Amino acid sequence: ERFDSTVVAVDRSSLMLDQARERAQWTGALGKLHLDDADIRDFRADPETFHLTVMLGAGGIAGGMAGICNQLKAWTRSGGYILIGEGYWRQRPHAEYLALLDAAAESEFFDHRGNVRAGIDAGLIPMHATTASIDEWDEYEWKYCRSIERYAREQPEDPDVPAMLERIRKWRD
Repeated sequence: ERFDSTVVAVDRSSLMLDQARERAQWTGALGKLHLDDADIRDFRADPETFHLTVMLGAGGIAGGMAGICNQLKAWTRSGGYILIGEGYWRQRPHAEYLALLDAAAESEFFDHRGNVRAGIDAGLIPMHATTASIDEWDEYEWKYCRSIERYAREQPEDPDVPAMLERIRKWRD
């Protein structure tokens, strides 16, 4: 809105895309917004399409942080910017926790330094890197759990609700 930018948003959640559409309509920015209800693995953009590429929670792009950096670099114009919000291991998790993850997810996470290094290895120039505090992370996790629980109460007819609740309650526990 502020910069009168054209935005392409890709998300698998039609609920999130509907909320983005509603906000864009309310602010008058809907004509500058393209919403793509797709898995990021299926999204295609011409090379060097974007001036700014933002990826939050990019699970699905093959190759972990290295794959994310390389894919976003390909989509971003020379001299453009990339912003990545992705997980990392603050410390190596307990084996019991790792057993709950699939092997691919476990191997795709680095520590914070490793995430920055993946960008450098992809030819990106780091401009800033930060991590969330324990309190910020805890707040995020609980908000995520609450949003799924709220959605399940409000949309009980959604056939995905039982699986969503099972996953988020396992995550929470």
